[in-house]
Amino acid sequence: MQEFEAAVTLYEDVLAIRREIHPDKKIDQAVCLSSMAGAYRELRQYEKSEKCLEEALEIFIKELGEEHLNTATCLNNMALTYKKQKKFAKAEPLYLR
Repeated sequence: MQEFEAAVTLYEDVLAIRREIHPDKKIDQAVCLSSMAGAYRELRQYEKSEKCLEEALEIFIKELGEEHLNTATCLNNMALTYKKQKKFAKAEPLYLR
């Protein structure tokens, strides 16, 4: 678990730097948020994972569209986060989307 805690710290640092230095590169920020969400999921910090994924998904849809692979991957990761919490009613529509 220490590895995931360290990963979250690094992702937070990277995200802060990306937002400061390249605020216009939203896709890079979304990729970082999505990766950070995965680390939070492994730490069973599901609310933080969901928050990161929601922000990443919003960016992916706005910047790349509904049909892009990054958008689909983010939806899948969100569904997995819900599944880990046994929130199957929330997970299923995301898998089917």
